[in-house]
Amino acid sequence: MCFLEDTLQLLEPKKKLERDPSDFLNHIIRQMYSRIPFTNMGNTKDFHSFGMPAFPEMKEAMFKRQGGHCVNFTGFTYLLLQRLGYDSYICNGSHGDGMSNHSAIAVRDQTVPGSKQLVDTGAGVPLFGRCRLISTPFRQHIAMIT
Repeated sequence: MCFLEDTLQLLEPKKKLERDPSDFLNHIIRQMYSRIPFTNMGNTKDFHSFGMPAFPEMKEAMFKRQGGHCVNFTGFTYLLLQRLGYDSYICNGSHGDGMSNHSAIAVRDQTVPGSKQLVDTGAGVPLFGRCRLISTPFRQHIAMIT
């Protein structure tokens, strides 16, 4: 809970999570965008070695509010949501060019049983809340990787 309280500056996160997990998820998303910068600057040195950073690197970047790119945000947020009890998985997507060049999180059962919500804390253009996932044609461009 220290990340939620200290880094994201969410007050009484445990109470808010218990009271309304769906609304609390939106608070997490908004605070991630408000408190931690999206940046690709750390990736410009060696583009060919770009990949999933190790968790300690992701954690340090998030706790220190250094931020990163979608992979940093997605990996860290996924583990945070898992720890908080959200049924979630990481998915790859594209920005329309057919390449898998983005990662985000899908969270199950937040509004009604069987629902899926997109949680994207690592987009260059912020989504300040969760978005409903529809089955087609979006599903064709998402691959579950966890």
